[in-house]
Amino acid sequence: IVVAVAVGSLLARLCVAGVVRFSVHHGAANARRLLRRHRVAMVVGFSWGGGVALDLLGAWRGPTLLLAPAAVVMGKIGLANPRRKVVDDPTRVRVVLARFDDFCPQPASGELFDHLSMDVVEVADNHALCGRGASEAIVA
Repeated sequence: IVVAVAVGSLLARLCVAGVVRFSVHHGAANARRLLRRHRVAMVVGFSWGGGVALDLLGAWRGPTLLLAPAAVVMGKIGLANPRRKVVDDPTRVRVVLARFDDFCPQPASGELFDHLSMDVVEVADNHALCGRGASEAIVA
């Protein structure tokens, strides 16, 4: 019975990972379709959308703003490694991270984006990024 519970737990975990991966890739596919159909000046992704926008960076070559992106959390839940992303020009991507973000943990998020050599700004705020510092980092 212990083995059956362990196998059941593993299968449930793999199902969750599959749903998360599908959700990210489906969201990115929808975004790519919209990028082909419309003239887009900039892609902005917040939280989950920031993780989806990170997935777009291979196909999208325009300016990108990632606000408290949930890429690390999405990678852990989806059993995927977001470090595999390659960005041809990391200066076109600005990442705003919140120091007191309970949802997207530091320093893991910061380490990911440092690894990807993107323009990373950390502000003294929470996940919602509603403070003055976040506003200034976004428009800078």
